[in-house]
Amino acid sequence: MKKFLLSFLFICNSLFAFQSVVILPFANQSEKQHLYWLGEGFAESLSEELLLKDALIIQRPERLSAYEYLGIPYTGDLSRATMLKIADKLAADYVVFGTYRLKDSSLETEVKVIKLSSSELSNPIRASGSLDNLYQLQLTVRDALLQYFKADNIQSTESHPFTNNSIPLPAYELYIKGLLESPEAEQIKLFERAIELKPEYPQAVWRLGTTLSRLGKYKESNDVLARGKFEAGYQIKADFLQGLNSYNSGDFEGAYQKWLELSKNSPSAEIYNNVGVALLKKNDTAGAGWFLSKAVELAPENPAFKF
Repeated sequence: MKKFLLSFLFICNSLFAFQSVVILPFANQSEKQHLYWLGEGFAESLSEELLLKDALIIQRPERLSAYEYLGIPYTGDLSRATMLKIADKLAADYVVFGTYRLKDSSLETEVKVIKLSSSELSNPIRASGSLDNLYQLQLTVRDALLQYFKADNIQSTESHPFTNNSIPLPAYELYIKGLLESPEAEQIKLFERAIELKPEYPQAVWRLGTTLSRLGKYKESNDVLARGKFEAGYQIKADFLQGLNSYNSGDFEGAYQKWLELSKNSPSAEIYNNVGVALLKKNDTAGAGWFLSKAVELAPENPAFKF
């Protein structure tokens, strides 16, 4: 049950997407090796900001899984054949990849898109600007990508889950470096340092909360997530994870209350199912039966709900 609940955080949107896009880490082509973190920075920020109506942006956990499965170092410096292998593993319809270099005081980037159905390579998207104004450069790339997808009949949405324009560059750098660290203890330190520089840094708060949860520090995770100010679907994910943390720590009443509120504001089969499971833990079989039946009603093809 725990594994199923966790998976909902990452797959719930994919069921309704017609096509999918993976944005790979960009390759560092400058001599400034200390800027290695920018490759992931481009991939992470564009994955958050490039919101498309009829296409799913494949997120970092899935990217990491594909690299690991194929035995590829997590980098953007890849051959086109390797990119296609990653896309095939992720069942992606489009691959976005790019390079960057710091030339004098100007950061330059070049981005291309591979359309898998035709193996067509897009014209390069080029942008440049100051490293101190990185967010504006990323927005320029994002807007050009939106135009590319619009020309391919994939429209954009108007909402944004996060906006980085108020995040200081040192905090952003710490956050991205935290994503790239493998020991979770080091991740936590970097996320905490980023939050010290920007207390209401939503991405860093979310990542810190999820990392603490993976380590079984459920109360600490909930304390962190409660401080976050999230927008759009990320607030649903944060509330869902808070319920999961409560459930895993034995606070079934807390899990029930959190998921019950979600079932009213953002109803789904997964959330109804979890309310029912929490009620079973509270020995309320009558109440559990109603919510579990609602889950089956909304997703009759799901064997876990029927079970």
